Amino acid sequence: MAYYYEKMSYDNGQWFVHLLIPSKAELNDSLEYMTGEQQTAQNLRLLLENSTNQTQSPDYRIVTSRHQIDNNEDLFVSPEWNIRQQRYQTESKNTALHPIAVRYATQYDLDKFCFDNPDERFPFDWNAEVYRAFVSSTPGTYTPASDSDSP
Repeated sequence: MAYYYEKMSYDNGQWFVHLLIPSKAELNDSLEYMTGEQQTAQNLRLLLENSTNQTQSPDYRIVTSRHQIDNNEDLFVSPEWNIRQQRYQTESKNTALHPIAVRYATQYDLDKFCFDNPDERFPFDWNAEVYRAFVSSTPGTYTPASDSDSP
């Protein structure tokens, strides 16, 4: 399961998250997402029901290439840097796959980790709330990714 974060929006006192849901073909081609040229993804707009009292800008953490998954499906942050790619890519996309990693983490993986591991220092976790909304039975509104408005 995977999704990619597009943006948050605030409408009539309610927060919504806009996610890109990749097709099966796109899941097998992560480079397509690295270049930002989704072909068949859908945009999913979900109401974040538990965020109604949140009036400040969302503190939503975005997954990077340093977030990786090991063979136990556990998320970890890699200290490895791919020196060869630094010249061609931005800092957030130039981390080499760590020797114990089996793949790069998706936004879904990071949000699930936040949901499963609450941090008591923060009374409201936006990442956990996005995951909760995604796995809930509350339906969202799907549109083609190409029809999505800009953030």
